[in-house]
Amino acid sequence: MLIEEVEVELTSICNAHCQLCYRNYKSYNKAKVIRSIQEVIDQLKEYKDLKRIKLVGVESEPTIHPDFLILIRWLKWKDIQIEICTNGDTNNEEWWRELGVLLGEEDEVYFTICGSTQELHETYRKGTKLANILRNAAAMREAGKKTDYAQCIRFEYNDDDFH
Repeated sequence: MLIEEVEVELTSICNAHCQLCYRNYKSYNKAKVIRSIQEVIDQLKEYKDLKRIKLVGVESEPTIHPDFLILIRWLKWKDIQIEICTNGDTNNEEWWRELGVLLGEEDEVYFTICGSTQELHETYRKGTKLANILRNAAAMREAGKKTDYAQCIRFEYNDDDFH
């Protein structure tokens, strides 16, 4: 079977506390899991035709993984296109600069925000700071990754913010 694109969950850890997240369900297993970088790489090696990877995190924040930048280096060495969806409120500016150096123009980084002010943003994205997200995105751009995206989730409370 030809598999060219995969989505990978690296951990079960997230720094945000979003109300609609699966992590809030009673059925959610609260055990903290951090997959070893070698386990992840070994899994990816099974896909001989892999061209694109999504580091999105259905139940986690991918940039929390302690070896995230090691994985990015390996993926770039393998010439695999990367899509990252992040809440952007992790690590420090130096870390985000390093990520900006590693990523190519073909790679995509989506920063999820839920409002143009901290008050609007944290209505849903509890536990994250809009100022940190904007600072981290700017650091990544300064270092070389010139394009990124703001992924905005529209709710009734922030609907006017989209006009």
